[in-house]
Amino acid sequence: MKRLVIYFFSFFVSHTVQSQNLKSVDEFDFVIATKKDYDSYQNLFEVRSLITDFGTFQKGEELLIKYPSNNNLRRFSWIAANKYSLINAMAMIMYPSSNSNTIIVIDNLRIFKPEKGKPASIIIDFRNKRDLNFGEYNKFGNIFNLERAFKTGEIISLNKKLNKYQAITKLKETKKFLELDMISREEFDSINELIYKNRK
Repeated sequence: MKRLVIYFFSFFVSHTVQSQNLKSVDEFDFVIATKKDYDSYQNLFEVRSLITDFGTFQKGEELLIKYPSNNNLRRFSWIAANKYSLINAMAMIMYPSSNSNTIIVIDNLRIFKPEKGKPASIIIDFRNKRDLNFGEYNKFGNIFNLERAFKTGEIISLNKKLNKYQAITKLKETKKFLELDMISREEFDSINELIYKNRK
């Protein structure tokens, strides 16, 4: 009986602590987030505006699905059908290549917290912008690792403005070109001016 009471007490305490973690945040900087930052949120917490080193994303923003990055080119590697859930993650149906060059709209931005040595990942639930009665299979989907989807070229942002991380990367790149005499000082100055104008 004493063990049973201790078990229920520990379950109650752990459940209470878990429920005190935040379920959503207005803005989250994925680049500088620390373990302490993640500890204050529940797993799969929602984000309204997300800052990454490859772009800034918000609910309602449009993205473009390009082409599959895997070898067979029939299905995408990082994009799946239906909204993301832990149950769907166990048996994902990958998005077919017939949806290449489709504009999608971000419905939800969520963060899967880092665990057991694995990094955090960004999950996006989206809907097809055309919404032309394709049926549930093509109407909704999820990108279960946004960073990898971008790096492999499966997803492209339609937002052309640079965030601070992207601007810094471009400035460093341009400076290396100047140091290697691949561009002139005038070209360097004009590129830097363009980067400054296109920054958010």
